[in-house]
Amino acid sequence: MEWTATDEKLTHAFRMLIRKALSSSFVRRGSPEGPGSADSLIGQLLITADSKVRKQLLRDFLSQDREKYKELAAALITYAERQINSKSRSEPKSKELNGGTGLSGQVRRIIFDASVVMRDVFSDLGQDKFTDLLEPLLPMLSKF
Repeated sequence: MEWTATDEKLTHAFRMLIRKALSSSFVRRGSPEGPGSADSLIGQLLITADSKVRKQLLRDFLSQDREKYKELAAALITYAERQINSKSRSEPKSKELNGGTGLSGQVRRIIFDASVVMRDVFSDLGQDKFTDLLEPLLPMLSKF
């Protein structure tokens, strides 16, 4: 099957539609987790199976400001802490989620994609800074 310009346009249109839906209906306006926040981004990334789409969402977020990577790292750590401390998780409990093993697998994929985007956008030094901030997160991943 060949990839055509029409397929690419439809894919782009679908991505834009998904972004619009995620930013408007899943997030309460005026909340600290509003559109454009790292918490909102993590919610979008957790339900996005396609690595290319996740990387584009990350690129859009991280390109807004040179310090956004700190917000993203803090939000990832907070998310992991919430998952560990939560007795009743609202996320699906399936072991197979978006092609991986549960929430920790999804978080690992987000970390990997974010690290790649950090290198692409901010160089190896930016990637190193981001990874250093995530050091407390790594032991947490085995706990949820």
